[in-house]
Amino acid sequence: MDDLHVYLCDGVLTVAMNRPSKQNGITLEMMLKMINSLIIAGQDNNVKAVVLRGVGDFFSSGFDFNSFFYPGFDTLEQAVFEFRNFVAALIDFPKMLVAVVNGPAIGMGCTILALCDFVYASDDVYFHTPFSMLGLVAEGCSTYTFPKVFGAAKAARLLYLSESMSVQEAAHHGFVTCVFPKEEMEEHVQQKLNHLVSLPIESLIQTKKLIRKWENTNLHCANDEEVEALIERFNSDDFFSAFAKTTKIKNKL
Repeated sequence: MDDLHVYLCDGVLTVAMNRPSKQNGITLEMMLKMINSLIIAGQDNNVKAVVLRGVGDFFSSGFDFNSFFYPGFDTLEQAVFEFRNFVAALIDFPKMLVAVVNGPAIGMGCTILALCDFVYASDDVYFHTPFSMLGLVAEGCSTYTFPKVFGAAKAARLLYLSESMSVQEAAHHGFVTCVFPKEEMEEHVQQKLNHLVSLPIESLIQTKKLIRKWENTNLHCANDEEVEALIERFNSDDFFSAFAKTTKIKNKL
């Protein structure tokens, strides 16, 4: 898969977003492939954990709006509901889900991290959720997860005011599991993964099932309602105005 590198090694299935020239912006086609990878990994006894990561300098710059024009999607609503299916696949994934954040995580590249079991990050990354700047609403279940993780005040600054957050602050709130020096990150992450896959897989699956039993209904409700609100926002005048303004700024840089 050109835009995704998917490979299995020692019980770990790595799903690497491979669009470094586009800051690993996530397209609808990539989401369909990731959904398929998660479904297969959940059923494959050779897979103990899935790792999400980015190739290059970014983890992910979020959703690539240009992919709305991906062949096979006739309507905006159809495309947005496929995003809902992607988030649902992350919620329902039964095994360990690990994010290796090697660079900035923006938009949905940030919000989906709260659905992972472990988030390992290098010490120079930052997180940004610029939904209000684009005339959109928060997604990826962040309207539910962010207030729980950060508290109401910090979640408001992130989701209403689109403030950026350093990796140190993210770790302080428990959003990030561990922070490693950039030059040592791969070594430390590999040690963590080696330990993870050495544990009895069925014990991990059952424990995660028990923990998520109390959360999954709320997560799915948040996902569904966010998607409904996104459809309304994508059809609004202020989204098109904000999107045009942002595109114009990017073109000047």
